[in-house]
Parts: sequence; C-alpha cells; structure tokens
Amino acid sequence: MGVLPRNRVIIMITPLIALGDTQAAEMCSLNIKAVAVHSNSIQTACEEGHNLLDEIWQCQWLVSIWSPEKLHAAEANVALQDPT
Repeated sequence: MGVLPRNRVIIMITPLIALGDTQAAEMCSLNIKAVAVHSNSIQTACEEGHNLLDEIWQCQWLVSIWSPEKLHAAEANVALQDPT
C-alpha cells in the first residue's frame, strides 16, 4: 500500500462560475478553507497581492472548485499535476 500525501486537498469541477462561488462561500461559512478558481478569482487575488494558483499548489486551500475554462488552461497544470 502506498503512502498518502501529508497535505490532502479536494479538487472539484463546477459547470458554472456562480455555482462555484456559492459552493466556496458555503464551505467557508462552515470553516472549510475553500476557493473558487476562475479568471475573476485569479485576477482578484492578483490585485490583492497574492497568487491563487501558487496557494493551491502549496496546499493552502483544502478545497479548490475549478471552472472548466481554468481546468484546461496551461497554468492549471502546475497546481494539478504535482504528485504531492
């Protein structure tokens, strides 16, 4: 049996940006660190001085809810294909 990674995260795919935003907000209200990942959320994070994709890659978010457009973007590969 293999060793489980120390930092477990949940990746969800949502068909609608608004649905992802709502799901992330509901999880946050339950003290679950969740974020919706789409062009607007990445841009907002950048304007606030942080890199959302780096935070996801560093397992700072327990749940990341991805829009299909960002899931297929080249920048998603860094966060999603890391074996850790």
